[in-house]
Amino acid sequence: MLNSESKLSDFTKETIKKISAKGHKVIITTGRPYRMALDFYKELELNTPMINFNGSLTHIPEQKWEFEQSLTVDKSFLLDMVQRKEEIEADFIAGEYRKKFYITNTNEEIADPKLFGIDNFKPEKSISSAAGH
Repeated sequence: MLNSESKLSDFTKETIKKISAKGHKVIITTGRPYRMALDFYKELELNTPMINFNGSLTHIPEQKWEFEQSLTVDKSFLLDMVQRKEEIEADFIAGEYRKKFYITNTNEEIADPKLFGIDNFKPEKSISSAAGH
């Protein structure tokens, strides 16, 4: 759906609007996080469900929806991995929920922020600061 610059082309936007006008439901389904898909959803002027995180979040953005589904991993598993990062030889461990994103190593030579759809890591995005360590 996105072009080589990770943007929606005018052709794509027009096509999706025409399809929607004919009564078809256009649903963004992506393995990407909600925060990385929301702008495209808004740009397409959708009001349909969105599926994010490889299916673990099904929702209508910025609305309450009776069919919303959210599957999450217990935070204790993430915190256990953080404590064992040396043992599992992880360069970094990242966790995310909807619009919240945390990472153990904010060194941009280790983890490129652009892989996560952001320009840079802010101190409050550190798992150690989020976990109260």
